[in-house]
Amino acid sequence: MLDGLHILDLSGITAGGRTTQIMADYGAEVIKLEGPRRPDPFRHWTVVTGSTGFGDLGNPAFRVVNRNKRGVAVDLKHPDSRDIVRRLVERTDVVVENFRRGVLDRLGLGYATLREWNPRVVLLSLSSQGGTGPERGYVSFGSTLEALGGLMSMTGYDETTPTWSTNKVNYPDQIVSVLAPGLAAWGHLRSRETGQGCWIDLSQRETVTSMLGEWLLATSATGAAPTPTANRGPDGTDFCVPCAGEDEWVAISLGDDRHWAASAAVVGVTDDRFGDAAGRRAGYAEVEKLLAVWAAGRDGDEAASRLAAAGVPAAKVAKAHELVDRFAAAGVDFYIPVGTPDGGSERQISWAFDVTPDGGPAVRRRAPHVGEHTREVLGELGYAPVEVDDLFARGVVADRVVA
Repeated sequence: MLDGLHILDLSGITAGGRTTQIMADYGAEVIKLEGPRRPDPFRHWTVVTGSTGFGDLGNPAFRVVNRNKRGVAVDLKHPDSRDIVRRLVERTDVVVENFRRGVLDRLGLGYATLREWNPRVVLLSLSSQGGTGPERGYVSFGSTLEALGGLMSMTGYDETTPTWSTNKVNYPDQIVSVLAPGLAAWGHLRSRETGQGCWIDLSQRETVTSMLGEWLLATSATGAAPTPTANRGPDGTDFCVPCAGEDEWVAISLGDDRHWAASAAVVGVTDDRFGDAAGRRAGYAEVEKLLAVWAAGRDGDEAASRLAAAGVPAAKVAKAHELVDRFAAAGVDFYIPVGTPDGGSERQISWAFDVTPDGGPAVRRRAPHVGEHTREVLGELGYAPVEVDDLFARGVVADRVVA
């Protein structure tokens, strides 16, 4: 689908890596450029998954978001790296970066320079705060973006304990990396139509805030600040109650009076006070207790299936490890085999959509080691073998981490 699209990936961590991953999975050629002394730190972020060996590919999450890419190691602070980057940019359609604002300019690789080398190139910047404003130089991670973007004030169980989605979810990176590929594709289409590239400046912080649109509108209309509603949902008629077993839960939505009537029949409730949404909101704690007492006698699957069979929107709160088997049992090919550095194979998450008639993503290669394809790519850029050897000898490029 994206065959022939050339992307230069200067990014690190998740937002940029996953942005270019989706494009690589659907056919784009992506070259990941890292510094040999300071490669992408995400290679060694194993706080969530633990290390699985494989040296600089020890983080399973890194292996996912960087599959289908070739790796090149270039010291961008070395004056002789400039010609390498120029040759790369000349054949590139989209450059993706998420440096702190100003870093590209200090490296001599700002948009004006990239445009001079390739007037059709698209620069996609995924900085924390965007390229303008008093806080443009701030560095952020998922936790601080949720705080600055306003999301953390909306999550949690009460207004005194703002809650982070944690690095197991890292919500800001995920929403940015779903939005950004579309922006890159739009920029490329624009370039093809006009013959001129563009600079797309995406603020991750503002992207998080945009996800709170209805709450911003509500505040504008009422003047009241929204607060966390725990599991109640915006209209106070959603529930999540524990079931039999360890950490078993069922989520139930009862905003519609018909759903309440159906659930009351299943649970055995005859109290007319809860027959409409206003009554359920007013008696939320009582309804929650009635549901919890009933759910305590069965596991999450049974509770959800009995309610769903009666037409009630209900679902077991699935654990991450259960999803693998659930998808397989449903015949959904949501996990794909990808090679590992030791010649083995592992299952990695795919994407939740196919494109007819092109189908789903294709895995052509595992994630690269630092500089794994440096020699190969330099050859494609027109460097003679003796020139490549000289660049290695002088530390301009590398094919591994350099101390």
